[in-house]
Amino acid sequence: MNENQRIMLSPVDGTLPEAWLSRFDANPTLLPQWPLSDRMALVCVREIGEGPDGVEAVVVLSPEQLKEISDPVKHGITRLFFKVQRSKLLEDPELCPGLSPESFWSQED
Repeated sequence: MNENQRIMLSPVDGTLPEAWLSRFDANPTLLPQWPLSDRMALVCVREIGEGPDGVEAVVVLSPEQLKEISDPVKHGITRLFFKVQRSKLLEDPELCPGLSPESFWSQED
């Protein structure tokens, strides 16, 4: 896993990231918690500007990246965290370009 790797989620069906993610997690949280299962992934949706293009969705790959992306001083507080099955993120290579099973942190690392 590359510590500086940044994987963006971009739904190919034209929906906004939070709408696509809400299909799998109807209760996103403001305060993140690292998934307890290796079958799950955490995705942060945050506001970066105005309008529909002012939102980005970042797949959180490691606890260190979660700590960095959760910093309200660096990234503001307008964000939601969704838990999604990793397999859903890996189904379509266009959904999260560059994402592979090896991209995720594991306890063996």
